[in-house]
Amino acid sequence: MTVGAYMIKMTGREAMLGVMAALAIATPSLAKPLTPLQFRNQAGAAVERLLPGAKVRAVDERTLRIKLPGGGRDDELRMMLDGAYDRYLVDPDARDAIIEQMVRALVSANTAPVATQDNMVILLRPVDYLEVSGLGAVEALTRPFGAGFMEIVALDVGETFRVVGVDELLPVVKEKDAIWRKAAENTRARNSVYEVAHPAAGVWTISAPSSLAPYFVLSPDLWAANGVSIKGDPVAVFLERNLLLLADGGDKDLMKGLPIFLNKVKAEPGTISTTMYIRRNGAWSVLEQGQ
Repeated sequence: MTVGAYMIKMTGREAMLGVMAALAIATPSLAKPLTPLQFRNQAGAAVERLLPGAKVRAVDERTLRIKLPGGGRDDELRMMLDGAYDRYLVDPDARDAIIEQMVRALVSANTAPVATQDNMVILLRPVDYLEVSGLGAVEALTRPFGAGFMEIVALDVGETFRVVGVDELLPVVKEKDAIWRKAAENTRARNSVYEVAHPAAGVWTISAPSSLAPYFVLSPDLWAANGVSIKGDPVAVFLERNLLLLADGGDKDLMKGLPIFLNKVKAEPGTISTTMYIRRNGAWSVLEQGQ
């Protein structure tokens, strides 16, 4: 079983956008951050400290294998630290909290999740999410959102989201269409509170305590209630797992600067996508540069 940052609820860093000649982002200046190897060693030490009796084995500088106390000879979990390390680089002061959250997720991963009417939610993720996360063998319930992204039904089990096979969902909600409706209802209920910033004219950044902020893109009826007022066609970017960027596609100057900004942050820790989507006639599609 694989445990990684893809399972952990993350609070998005606040994106600071300035629309001038071009857009730019203010990111923390890092003084001698831990190397991936040092971070891995601290994560391993935390596992041993918080889970007495656990056996930790290093695979590479960003991966650990963990045998939990009481586990069988072949019961070994894999802890992938790439996402957690990226989060640490964004907010070094949160290092201990990030590592401890990984350990809690590790314990949760050893317990088989049980689907209920109330814990099904919808994640918006890159199309390679399942493969990258080591979940390629799971017959998850998915549907395309647009080029490069898809919707996935997952279970909200507290510290983490867990992706399970559709065969584990159908005994609870008998039809796939009904599962999508129930998951959408639950996701919207969890997103009753959004953290919306308006750092520049025509730009909004959205995060949510539920860590399901990207779903806001599927709820345009809620935009005005949260201070988002777009006159032209809306443009969206799933910048981080819990940080959605919305922009007014009708602002020509803004749309000239937005690709420049996205190019600047493409390699930033935490960035999962810089693809721009545009909503026309109620449907989202990729907005190619120059259109």
